[in-house]
Amino acid sequence: MEDLKMMWERFIDVFSHTFLEIEVWRIIAAGVILIFALAIRKVFLNILLSFLKKLTSKTKTEVDDKLVEAIDPPGKLLIVVIALYFVLKVLLIDVSGDSFGGHIVRTLFIFTIFWMIYRAAGIIAHLFEGLAKKTE
Repeated sequence: MEDLKMMWERFIDVFSHTFLEIEVWRIIAAGVILIFALAIRKVFLNILLSFLKKLTSKTKTEVDDKLVEAIDPPGKLLIVVIALYFVLKVLLIDVSGDSFGGHIVRTLFIFTIFWMIYRAAGIIAHLFEGLAKKTE
């Protein structure tokens, strides 16, 4: 029993040390969050995209199929950006207001959203081009 108690005290002592004024357990937790996000990124998006592809395959047009394919790469980045937000929170880096961490996360989030719009713009323009030809 004493050995177990001594081992627990060593365990607590190791994880209470700091590196760059951040506790070691926070750094490990941030790494776990990042690895978890990278692992589920592909699985989650494959499930979501396969569901959306089944849903869009029932329609007559191919526009919605192309839109689903267009959101795949930005969707992967969006999961990483969300994970980065939680990593910064765990590391006690301020992500609100005018902080540097907040600017990084917001910039990446906005970049991802506009990347989705950019990838979808060509598809939507092609759709409107076809509609414009029908009105002439």
